Amino acid sequence: PRGREEMAPSPLLAAEGRASEDDESPPPPDPIARALLTPAPRQPLPVDMTTHTGLRGVAAIWIMVFHCIIFSDAQLDFQGSSIMPLFIMLSGFSLAVVYGARPMKLTDRGTGVCCCGPCSTDPKIENPNIVNGREFRNDVLPEFHWSRFMQNRLARVGPVYYLGLLIALPLAYVGYNTSVPSNDPMDHIPAYFSSLTFSSTIFSFALGSPLNGPAWTVCTLMVLWAYSYRWLPTAQRLTDEQLIQGIVNCFWLQLVLLFIPFIVVLIVIGGSPTGFWVAFATATMNPLTRAPLFLMGVYAGILCQRHEHDALPWFKEGCFTNWCPCRGLIPCISPSTTIPADAGDGVVTLADDQRYWGRKAVFVSLELFIATLAVSALDTAGRMSSAPGGVAGAIWFQAIVPLAQLTVIVSVTRGGGGSLVDRALRTPLALWLGDLSMNIYLLHFPFIYYVCFLANGNGQVLDYPDTMDCSDKDGQEKDDCEDEVEDFNEHRTMPLWGIAAVPAIVVPLSWVVHHAFEKPLRNRLRAAPQAPAPSAAARA
Repeated sequence: PRGREEMAPSPLLAAEGRASEDDESPPPPDPIARALLTPAPRQPLPVDMTTHTGLRGVAAIWIMVFHCIIFSDAQLDFQGSSIMPLFIMLSGFSLAVVYGARPMKLTDRGTGVCCCGPCSTDPKIENPNIVNGREFRNDVLPEFHWSRFMQNRLARVGPVYYLGLLIALPLAYVGYNTSVPSNDPMDHIPAYFSSLTFSSTIFSFALGSPLNGPAWTVCTLMVLWAYSYRWLPTAQRLTDEQLIQGIVNCFWLQLVLLFIPFIVVLIVIGGSPTGFWVAFATATMNPLTRAPLFLMGVYAGILCQRHEHDALPWFKEGCFTNWCPCRGLIPCISPSTTIPADAGDGVVTLADDQRYWGRKAVFVSLELFIATLAVSALDTAGRMSSAPGGVAGAIWFQAIVPLAQLTVIVSVTRGGGGSLVDRALRTPLALWLGDLSMNIYLLHFPFIYYVCFLANGNGQVLDYPDTMDCSDKDGQEKDDCEDEVEDFNEHRTMPLWGIAAVPAIVVPLSWVVHHAFEKPLRNRLRAAPQAPAPSAAARA
């Protein structure tokens, strides 16, 4: 969602400044519960996410430029992979603000959620009637309507996702695809299935990568969205301290789930370029390894919408606080629930909170930018020394940046729009790119290979080598194999002029697709609005 978009909340939520993207509940069968539902005026979201739109735009442009450069003759690595946790946490944060603001019924289907935080059956959830610190009657609250929720998610991403697959499809038959190393149509059938059903990442690309490389993100998010009906009602009932501790747990869990699969797969398959890619994809793109990131966003979103009008509980200040939940090198067990006050009386006001987060947005963004450039230099130097993954910054840097990125996500919603980062991301250009961000992200990748096909292959079919790994060959056979692989890779390397040509094509195309295809089809596919949420009478 962009900014304080107009929604349709209940009278209770309207009075509290809450809202939801659309009501996810069917009309309750109980006549008393139905009587509690009354029409309500449209109200803004409780959390101003206008800056998130610009942030998405900048991130999408960064990834497009990263792909254009790393697949060109320049082959500089600007750590586009490190942006992916940002996208996943942004999704969890937005859904928590939009859907988590309205009280939802905690049902048996929503119990037993133990990932990263207390289970919904944990004794710490003493009263299921307490939702975001307020008391309701759980038995009359609307349930999370899973089918309508998923229909709206599919309407949001499906049109551009499938358009990207269609644009990339011809590349599968001319040697420039990214899914299966073969030009035989029969070899691509499993990849077609996994791409069409959003299941590529569930199988860690065992059936082939998506026909369109960046489509993996949608495949992973679809799985995470499908489990939101279990996570959101539980998160609403956690205390502030439990939510903060959940973020801490998720940070460490995502780090472990990233490194262990990567190391294991790399040991089993080997350190060749192919082995590095398989290990990287398994560790960084599977929904299981990315679920903690999504939950970090969910928990932060619940905290922000819960503390719309007062200081936000967060972590203590200390060494590495912006990068890992530590004070010094010791993991926080009892995070601080206060923000330092600027006023002499020690009272934390909303103005104190805004100034604090405004400064934090600038400092942490600067830290991330400098760190990204430093790791990019290291990785590029490693690639030039023939290491297939450079210094593996795509792995370890992606593992350590999530908390800093989450801090930026939170800070730009808390600073009142006055910080330098807020102002930069709220410019008309940044917001315009943010509106096009999904199109830019999903459509740019095939055009890199179309440029390669036309510029390097003269429009001719490129045959795949018998193998991409020549390490098991000797003598002349090894030399011939390496020459064949090198020639193949040269054909799939974009000339330098493509770095400017691809964005020049993709950005205007994204604008056309957004207005002429994506928005009309999304509006047609969305589920119809249903009854508003329960009124104040639903309180216990």
